[in-house]
Parts: sequence; structure tokens; C-alpha cells
Amino acid sequence: MQISQFARAAGLSVDTVRFYVKRGLLAPQISGKGGSNPYQQFAAADLETAQMIKMAQSLGYTLREIADFQVQLADDGHLGAVAIGFLRERLADLDEKAAQIAAVSGFFRAKLDWLQAGSNGVAPAMADHLGLGAPALARRPQLSPTTSVGSAPNQR
Repeated sequence: MQISQFARAAGLSVDTVRFYVKRGLLAPQISGKGGSNPYQQFAAADLETAQMIKMAQSLGYTLREIADFQVQLADDGHLGAVAIGFLRERLADLDEKAAQIAAVSGFFRAKLDWLQAGSNGVAPAMADHLGLGAPALARRPQLSPTTSVGSAPNQR
């Protein structure tokens, strides 16, 4: 498929696709058509690569890191221990990110439940979901349903 079709299928702009090609993240085949500016032909494998790039970026990886991933993942066992170490490190990174997402998600669920139940009792604290425990709850000011976020409760 040509660049415009590929960009649409990948959910990217044509400029982004060109940038990825320039950086070596995508490597389309060059067709004989187009004269001095030959057409780039993208395959299904390029679409998979583009999806991996988007996903890795959403997880906070830089394009340089993603390019390193591609080199390591393309290795057919020639680098052996280096590739294994690289993949173990990436898995550890992803496990840490998954734990952080789980903590924030747990806090949001607890906060939503608390709000839907009428905001009674002590408000959930992020510290509780990060494993910091009950002391954080004891120090938190109580918000009433009429207290706006960012304002302090009435102190008399």
C-alpha cells in the first residue's frame, strides 16, 4: 500500500510516517514507479511495526529506545545473551509500569465508589494504593460534599 493508505490504516499522519521512515523506524519497499521520487510501498509487517511504535510511545518510550527495541527484536539469536538481557530489562520496565497503572486505577475506583456513596467517611488517598498505609489517612482533612476541590474545609 502507498503512504497515504498506510498512514490511514496505521492511524498516523503522512508526515509522521515520513518521519518514521527518515529515522529508520519504518523501512518500506521502494517501487519502480514515481520517477526521481519513487513510491514507497508498505506491507502488513510495516503496519505491525507502526502499531508497536505507537504502543511503545504511549508507554513513555522514546523513538531512540524504540529503535533499539527493533534491533534487539529483529535479532535471530545472533546476539544471544545481549538480547535476553535487553528483553528482561524491558519486561521489568513494563511490570513496573503495570504496577503503577494498577495503583492509580485502584485509587480512581475507590474515589469513584466513595463519591457515588455520598462522600461519607474518609476520602480515599493515593498513598493507600501505593502501599503507604493508614497513617496517611489519619492526617487527611475531611472534605464535605460542599467543599470544592482545591479549597480547604472551614477551620473554626
